[in-house]
Amino acid sequence: MVLLIFSAASISYGTDWCQEWVNKGEYDKAVDVCTSMINSPNQQARSTYYNRGLAYSKKGQHDKAIADYTKAIELGSPYERIYQARAAAYESIKEYDKAVWDLDKAVALAPGEYSYLNRARFYRNRGKYDEAIADCDSVIRLAPEKASAYLFRSGVYYEKGAFGDSVRDYRKLIDLFVTANPEVKLDLLYVRLLDSSWKVSKDEYDKVLTELRSYVLSHDVSSDDEKWWRTISKYYLGMGGLTDAKLIEEARNGKNEKAVEQRLCDAYYSIGEKKLMERDTKGAKEFFDRSVKTDVSSYSSRFSKAMLRLMQEKKL
Repeated sequence: MVLLIFSAASISYGTDWCQEWVNKGEYDKAVDVCTSMINSPNQQARSTYYNRGLAYSKKGQHDKAIADYTKAIELGSPYERIYQARAAAYESIKEYDKAVWDLDKAVALAPGEYSYLNRARFYRNRGKYDEAIADCDSVIRLAPEKASAYLFRSGVYYEKGAFGDSVRDYRKLIDLFVTANPEVKLDLLYVRLLDSSWKVSKDEYDKVLTELRSYVLSHDVSSDDEKWWRTISKYYLGMGGLTDAKLIEEARNGKNEKAVEQRLCDAYYSIGEKKLMERDTKGAKEFFDRSVKTDVSSYSSRFSKAMLRLMQEKKL
């Protein structure tokens, strides 16, 4: 299962030639082509500035990107994704007040899923969990069966330490996929539900553990990603002789370096959670630290950071 990332910097707009190079990931070429088009007679298309801004953003030249996004805004009627792109650039240079102003503008122009979840992501990254939750609530009011909003909100609740609310959202997600997308494999959601449930009550944890065991025994998996989450499910269930060391060994069997790093991040986080369940706080801290140090951008690393913070705050 892949979480949709609502990053404005990945959205393309316009039909001019330089957009093709942005889409291909040829950002130096995109800048050259866009610049040539901008310098040609009578060429002032906002899409060209926007696409050059995307290329600059991808190159890490955020000041230049901001200048181009601003020019694109000046040249045409306001368009929410230009504001979202500029907000992402402002966020990259830590101009947070300007970033949230642009995100507010995007929401005002297009109060829908992408605008709200982009702003929710920004708030979550700033540790403003209540504001992020409110934006997820807005998406759910617009579309009560929107899985992406529940998935994002469940993670925000978890980072905040509102584990009962996180349990509720993970259960809603499982219900949604069982009803609407029965082909989706649910090991990842059950594992996340399990991580939340033990922090609510032993009865809730035992219930989820029984559900996870039943699911594992009755559903096969096929893709590499599904097999990996099945391995983590079995680790939690104590099946297949999966010790901490064997889970780490399995993680190292990823098909490439990137996959190995991602799986190690997941494995360290999962071991940390299991140790926390066992009240081994020293061991939990060690493995949460190791998950964070993989420097992988994922829910596992985010949750590891959150658990470390909550432990430090004596909330776990």
